[in-house]
Amino acid sequence: MRTFLMAMLFTLVYTIASSQSTNQEISILDRNVNPGQIINELPLPPPGVEGSFYLNESWLIGDFTITNSDKLYKNFPLRYDLKNHILEIENDNKTKVCTLPVLKTFSYRNQNNVVESYINTSLIDDANKILPKSIAQIFYEDKLLLIGVPYIEVKDPTYVAAIDMGNRNKTILKKVDYYVVINKKAHKITGSSFKKNQEIFGNKGNDIESFTKENKLKFNREMDLVKIFDYYNSFI
Repeated sequence: MRTFLMAMLFTLVYTIASSQSTNQEISILDRNVNPGQIINELPLPPPGVEGSFYLNESWLIGDFTITNSDKLYKNFPLRYDLKNHILEIENDNKTKVCTLPVLKTFSYRNQNNVVESYINTSLIDDANKILPKSIAQIFYEDKLLLIGVPYIEVKDPTYVAAIDMGNRNKTILKKVDYYVVINKKAHKITGSSFKKNQEIFGNKGNDIESFTKENKLKFNREMDLVKIFDYYNSFI
């Protein structure tokens, strides 16, 4: 009997020891348990989107006008969706939308307390027919009209799984194309130099070139464009 109990005790101790040893050694990286190391890390989250389709990220108080009406709708929270080309209007805790064909103009004070004014490009006379169907911000208006047409570009992910590098998300980039309208003809402003835009200025090209060089002005900078075309406006 004593011999039997000793044998049972020895078997129990051996079983416990074997179990502890096994638990310490087994892991999901063990080739016997996980052949080929199929499970080697937590899965990455799904790709996301960085940026926004809105012209202004937050609601801003402003005014707007619509077609077939002379009324100015004042002091409404506004934001513009560049992807779908709609003006969103908050009214009585509800969001109303004004589509591009119905919209004439809108304006608001931005976060820097500067008024930004926009117009539907379909309302701008353009014999050259190069203006896109969109909205345009008015930067300068006199004998000529200087505008900027905002748009979005979606940059694809740059992530490379093999080296685990790059951005996994799509990125929304906001950009602006500049145009000047002179004598009801729109001209697209390209690049940063005078030479790429000299045809706009006709026989006043030499004056404008000298002005831009003296003042170190570039055609791809908004404030510089205002100075350039304000100067050119004096010759018209």
